[in-house]
Amino acid sequence: MEYRDQRFKTPRQGEQVHSEYDIPSDEIQDLNSRDVGPLVVTTIPLDSAGSMWLNTPGRAFVPYFFVENDTIKTRVKNGVCTVYVNQEDASNPSLGYPCKHNRGFRGSFSQVFITWPAQSNVSMDFVILKSEYTPWMTDG
Repeated sequence: MEYRDQRFKTPRQGEQVHSEYDIPSDEIQDLNSRDVGPLVVTTIPLDSAGSMWLNTPGRAFVPYFFVENDTIKTRVKNGVCTVYVNQEDASNPSLGYPCKHNRGFRGSFSQVFITWPAQSNVSMDFVILKSEYTPWMTDG
């Protein structure tokens, strides 16, 4: 019983507590730079129509549209793109998955091809989540 009391002792007010689960932010950045982090964010300016192939596997993706060059990333709720899951191009239009702000896709994939129409003063953060947990996505 004595061991238990010491192990779960309440820390003193203002005392810094170290947890083995604390991860320094520079280590997280290193994981992302080596492409083994929990997510990949690709920022795409949408001023002109275009496309992009991302050879990045994941468990889910979600686009976030925002006002271009806005430091607080004000949401653009009418932003749109089309994503082709496990495709290298848009050669088969019937495979296109239309996406809006915070409306993505859950399911394992090995690559995606993204197309978008010109959207003046709009950028998109295209987030690929590599974990089975997708806490930032809206259900429904």
